[in-house]
Amino acid sequence: MTPTLNEEPLIERLCRLMPRAPEQVNRVFEADAEILAPSRLGNAHLLFSTDEFSAEDCFLMQDAHALGRNIACAALSDLLACGGRPLYYAHSLTIDTRFDGAYLTRFYEGVAEMLAQAGAYFIGGDFGRARDWRCAVSVIGYAEKPILRSGARAGDYLYITGPVGAGNLQAALALHDLPESSFSAPDFTLRIAALPDIAAHATSCIDTSDGLFNAACALARLSDCGFALENIPYLPSGKALAQRLGLPLSMLAFCECGEYELLFTSPAELPCHNYHRIGRVTQSGRTFDGKDVAGFSARARAHADRQSYFAEMRRQCAGL
Repeated sequence: MTPTLNEEPLIERLCRLMPRAPEQVNRVFEADAEILAPSRLGNAHLLFSTDEFSAEDCFLMQDAHALGRNIACAALSDLLACGGRPLYYAHSLTIDTRFDGAYLTRFYEGVAEMLAQAGAYFIGGDFGRARDWRCAVSVIGYAEKPILRSGARAGDYLYITGPVGAGNLQAALALHDLPESSFSAPDFTLRIAALPDIAAHATSCIDTSDGLFNAACALARLSDCGFALENIPYLPSGKALAQRLGLPLSMLAFCECGEYELLFTSPAELPCHNYHRIGRVTQSGRTFDGKDVAGFSARARAHADRQSYFAEMRRQCAGL
């Protein structure tokens, strides 16, 4: 039986958990739209992004706080990938029967924690019920000099802000019905501290929401260049799971449940204690640890279901 929820008091209570923008004019329920009077943008560019998250993204559901953090991090990373700083966050949350009052509170606390790290504010949204959960998030921010995906040039270094495999680890745990406690996937990390270097040095940038390989392919396609990937920093728990299941380690980089790290290019040699240097931009071609991957296909939506996608990715990665 679906638990009853007294919606308006619950929404008011959950909104009190969230950081509120000082520029917001209206109170909760006071207007049909959220009303803002920002004065801090100056000549900066406004950034806007919207994403929807659902079971398709294979996020683990056991920890509501981690789910809230990860959804907020995933949405905010789009602005960071443009060299931008987040200002405002709103979401439309549709819940299933797992989202009781206690679960919702922990979820909102996770979102609020990630917004505090970003220096962003929750400005409202919507709330509903359905058989399957989903969360549609919109974020607004700004950048003095926005960074595109199309600026990479041959000779640039390729950098990533953290280890690869957190998203694909979560997907593997769900697909193989393994207990989360066996191979705990860490929360996604919001790389707000990388912004100064990215703003100063990056020629192009993208987040790894669709996996490292797909992110590199997007930069190459939009910049009309190639890449040579090597020395990938894999998440230790991801490496352990791949070994336990007898899977090629490269699946952590090629499968498309990403970890929302920032992949960027720069002509400058940056300190590797802050980032991982994972290759170079080339004139043409695509290689991974020296092997040609120009014909590699890593898109899940080209397959009928997760199992067939997983089997095909395993076959392709085993051949590397």
